Amino acid sequence: MEQNNKNRQEILYEIKAGALLLQHNMSSHLLGEALYAQMEYDRLVEQFYAGNRQWCSDEDYETAKRDFDAFIRLLDAAIERERRE
Repeated sequence: MEQNNKNRQEILYEIKAGALLLQHNMSSHLLGEALYAQMEYDRLVEQFYAGNRQWCSDEDYETAKRDFDAFIRLLDAAIERERRE
């Protein structure tokens, strides 16, 4: 059980790190760069949602797709939950 929690926590940290790295590129003035960053961001949101549906409502998921800060808050809450378990 502890190994499973550790893996989940590592996955959450990887998703968060990936999102933070993409944040700047998502607002790039270079269209191709911005589109690629947005596609990668969408992939990270999907990955998070797939592994955390029990904690993430459909409304939270839709908000996270549009709002970077909301996504980071969801990730932080999930990371904290994993830390406590």
